[in-house]
Amino acid sequence: MELGIANYTPDDAAIAQVIGARWARITVGCLPDLVANEAAIESAYANGMHAIAVSGATADTICVPMPSAYYENLSFVLDYYSREIGAVEVLGSVEGVYLDGKPAHEWYGEVLREAYSTIVERHPFATVLNGGFGRNADPWFLNNCLTCGDMDAVAINPFAYPVDDLDEYAEQFALNLQQIGAAGYTVWATVFGVPTVPEPVDPEYGRKVLPGDVHAIGADEALDWYKRLLTELEIAGVEACCLMARDLPHYKTPAAWCGLRYADGTDKPWTQELLLWLQERPAAQVLIDLPPEEASEWTLA
Repeated sequence: MELGIANYTPDDAAIAQVIGARWARITVGCLPDLVANEAAIESAYANGMHAIAVSGATADTICVPMPSAYYENLSFVLDYYSREIGAVEVLGSVEGVYLDGKPAHEWYGEVLREAYSTIVERHPFATVLNGGFGRNADPWFLNNCLTCGDMDAVAINPFAYPVDDLDEYAEQFALNLQQIGAAGYTVWATVFGVPTVPEPVDPEYGRKVLPGDVHAIGADEALDWYKRLLTELEIAGVEACCLMARDLPHYKTPAAWCGLRYADGTDKPWTQELLLWLQERPAAQVLIDLPPEEASEWTLA
């Protein structure tokens, strides 16, 4: 399983090198962000990664509310970038997005079909992915929407929502991954993480998120959750998995606290041990070639 960095910025280059990242997931989004995103794409390629471009919108911010506007924006964005894009994720996490009052599973298949032809016309070697779905890799969205075939691989965003004990959660996680794999698609986890207690604790954390309360994992448990669930992804044959380099508190969702490091770039209590585990896992193919000033910061005991 190849590793990557989700929400990649040039500031994440060092940690990407440490885990041997091959992919950088970058929301190329709406037109005003093109220059900043181009810098992220150039940084990714300079550090040996391919870009996964998330096109146009996420569940939180719909940049282009109508399909026709989305296709126009998608065409412009893909024409803008001179670099070959390694993969394109069509919209972001779309499960909760409504368009003209319709839930995503009623309109997304059509968007995906049209977007596929737009993408391959401009970037013929890109892997086309659906907008990542799936709390605990729940295959509901796949079963109800993504049977149209107009994608090259299934993208999941299996953020851990730890409402149960680890063994129970991991067993259901593995079962869901088996169901997705049984559909015959290659699977990519374009964003993965386990929410850990934010420092300082955000007063909005712990609000109701369907279904039920979502809780963060304490520092003493986080390492076990990461190791177990990443192992399940590996066993299931997931082709690529992108980890969040740092917390993103402005998201105001549990996913905001899934970073390998805190938002200010400092390590969490378990960060170095997890990085070492990622390097030493049997499937890892890690190439580290850092400038001396960065290598000293990231040297693992």
